[in-house]
Amino acid sequence: MESQTWRNEDERRYELEREVAEQVLVQLETHLPVLIYNSGPATSLVATAYFDTPDRKYLNLAKAGGTVSSIKVRAREYFPISDDEERRVLNQYSHCYLERKERTGTIRNKDRVRIDKSDLNPIIRHEKHVPGASQILSDEIRTNSLAPALVSMYERRVWGDGSDLRITLDERIRYYQPPIRMYDDISAMTPSELGWAIAPGPKRILEVKHAAEVPVPTWLSTVLAELPEATGFSKYLDGMKALDAGGHEGINLTRPLYKLP
Repeated sequence: MESQTWRNEDERRYELEREVAEQVLVQLETHLPVLIYNSGPATSLVATAYFDTPDRKYLNLAKAGGTVSSIKVRAREYFPISDDEERRVLNQYSHCYLERKERTGTIRNKDRVRIDKSDLNPIIRHEKHVPGASQILSDEIRTNSLAPALVSMYERRVWGDGSDLRITLDERIRYYQPPIRMYDDISAMTPSELGWAIAPGPKRILEVKHAAEVPVPTWLSTVLAELPEATGFSKYLDGMKALDAGGHEGINLTRPLYKLP
């Protein structure tokens, strides 16, 4: 099994309007290569199922903010999509990625392992160990009673230097009710399987991730200095507020909730 860890990374988020995003894209494409995975298109559809405990342990940590470490346990799928208005899913896979992400302030640590989708429910129910996972991810699963709480979905492009710096642009963010039994009920977390979204997220979020001990390049530091940092934004926190509100307008989100198209 493919297992990965990221330690002591600085991660910052920025919410961009279209005109600003276009200017940022020029800088990114000038200085960094686009990262393409599995020889697919440059844009992927990313679907993330968040898990939580009956007493909403992880949601409460996310709400606390500040110096309190937030933890997310999630399953993630990546789909290559067509570069047209239909955004058709071009391929599905039999695997997903099971992750534990911990964030304190802007510093994050993440553990993940690729697993077969058929293994996800037995792992979450403690009927099977997490094959190939780090001890910290295995312990997080083993010591908590987990169930799906939310699915977020967005279109993502990635730039990076291949080592210390990675930048992602997420667009068309939306949130869904989770399949209660996950892959026992569905084959993949595609829009057609999940049905109607309960709420939209912000129009576009830029995330900059790099080794905390390595400063970002000067050109990037100059770009970021002009951007509004979304310090309180979390897809899980944002989506859960919308879910708890029944998907209606008027809830006090981390950004204004606008109508679905």
